[in-house]
Amino acid sequence: LGMKSPATLGGCTMSLHIHVADVDAAQQQAVEAGCEVLMPAADMFWGARFCQLQDPFGHQWSIAQDIEKVSPEDLMTRHAKVLKQMEQGSLGEK
Repeated sequence: LGMKSPATLGGCTMSLHIHVADVDAAQQQAVEAGCEVLMPAADMFWGARFCQLQDPFGHQWSIAQDIEKVSPEDLMTRHAKVLKQMEQGSLGEK
């Protein structure tokens, strides 16, 4: 069919995103199947628990689990806070 793997192309041209009931369990299952963790599971400002992985063929995956409903107003406030933390180099600090 003429399709090439990310390894053949020298990079990944797309990623897959799936929602699951338990991100941590899905991440562990993926690691056991040979995936590399690019971003470990963590709670995100938009109300999801989220991780990013790369499978043995070079395809990138993101996996999410909804953990809370965030209002549009709160989402904007949280996003602004994350951007400020990134600018200050303090992202991830409490």
